[in-house]
Amino acid sequence: MGYTQYGLREREEDFYEAFREVVERVLEEHVDVLVHAGDVFHSPKPPIKALKVAQDAFARLRERGVKVVAILGGHDVVRRRALPPLALYERFNVRVLTRENPVAELDEGLAVMGFEHLPAPYWRRAELKRLLARLASRAKAYRRSVLVLHQAIYPFVPLDYELSVDDLPRGFDYYALGHVHKLTVFRVWGKPAAYSGSTEVVSVSEVYGGAAEKGFLLVDLSGDEAEVQRVKINSVRPQLVFEVSANTLNDVLGLVLRRLAVLESGKEPILHLRVRGELDRRVLERSLSKKLSGKVLKVRVIAASEEAVEEDVTVEVPSLRGLIKEELGSYADLALALLDAFSRGGVEEAIAEAERLFKEFKRCREGDSGEA
Repeated sequence: MGYTQYGLREREEDFYEAFREVVERVLEEHVDVLVHAGDVFHSPKPPIKALKVAQDAFARLRERGVKVVAILGGHDVVRRRALPPLALYERFNVRVLTRENPVAELDEGLAVMGFEHLPAPYWRRAELKRLLARLASRAKAYRRSVLVLHQAIYPFVPLDYELSVDDLPRGFDYYALGHVHKLTVFRVWGKPAAYSGSTEVVSVSEVYGGAAEKGFLLVDLSGDEAEVQRVKINSVRPQLVFEVSANTLNDVLGLVLRRLAVLESGKEPILHLRVRGELDRRVLERSLSKKLSGKVLKVRVIAASEEAVEEDVTVEVPSLRGLIKEELGSYADLALALLDAFSRGGVEEAIAEAERLFKEFKRCREGDSGEA
């Protein structure tokens, strides 16, 4: 929440509306525990309205006896020693799991375990695995246990991943995962696991055939195995995607108007045009925006080569990170970790974090090679 996508206030409101609908559906389903796998907010310094929407929602959940367990995603994480915005909601029965306090004991022998998003280049993955192994050991004390993480996991994230599926520990009844925006349900060591996905469209890659089905997962832990059921929400703004070339340009407007005529949503859709060939994207965008004024919220024209590229909604600069990876080889992970440290906050704290990262990197390299 708090994401003003494309600079449009309507898009900011869309994310609020989706969150409110999830809460209402949770109450309708008589859920006992709501688990949020990270990125409640788009930024660790969200706008006041985002904080207010969250407060109202958590208050409703508390009134109905619904407990909330959450972890911090990459967007929620704050600089060292600072409080995350979710800390405001402890009085609404919102429990935030961290490395220091990774276990929430609930009723009837149920525990939810996890911790905040941890960027883990290859030389820090061993540390992440050790944390997971400790939680797996603690899970043995409970009748039912859920592991909640916000990490990039291979093969669902083929590049820049932090763990592979095989790195997830055994011993949990359900694996609740955040970070990937698309719904992804699979199994880990014979148990159900899922990325529940975002509640609104963050990237055009999440749109399938003009529709983007979003929602949450209802998990029943009362039986021998966790049963997972998808619950769809209806407030998501429709998004249309068309392929455009010089040969089809004259037909696009008619196709768009026909699709608009059959949309059932009361919201004006976002129109994405993937352009192939030599077309002036800016001219095309201005022309269609004028012709479709009042019928679509926004017209976006993107190159077809961008088709497989996720829209980056973080504070990172992709070109800089790409340059670091290309030029620094085996030292790229250290350089990127240092870049992240400096981007999170004040210089003094960043320098302290940088020194810690460098010492750890040096220790791991010495351990690998057997010499300094």
